[in-house]
Amino acid sequence: MSHSERRTPYKFTPETKKKSLEEYDYRCALTGAPDEEGKWLQINHIVAIWFAREMGIEPALIKSLANAMPVESEAHKRYHEQENRHQYSYLAWYLLGVDVEPDSQKDKWRKDPNHSINKHRRKKKK
Repeated sequence: MSHSERRTPYKFTPETKKKSLEEYDYRCALTGAPDEEGKWLQINHIVAIWFAREMGIEPALIKSLANAMPVESEAHKRYHEQENRHQYSYLAWYLLGVDVEPDSQKDKWRKDPNHSINKHRRKKKK
């Protein structure tokens, strides 16, 4: 199964995307940058799809309006660079009413400067 096929059950409907843009007044939820026509903002899953799959959270909750926020692409990248299981477990409880206990040990690679992802990120920033 491809990456795209695994994401399909979690995709926002066009109606949810529109409502999210309206709720945030067509502005990036993280930077406040305006998008009057709703053409360049992306709709971010506040609780990430990978975490939902890992924790067994229902797709209907992950693609709900409560889990949607419009973001510009650079802010979207920064949001996911900072993500961790503890953060998502709190957001799942707070936004979606789902109580999960992730294995936070799985996030240790984020602090490891020798991990291949972190080496790649350092090279891109130079």
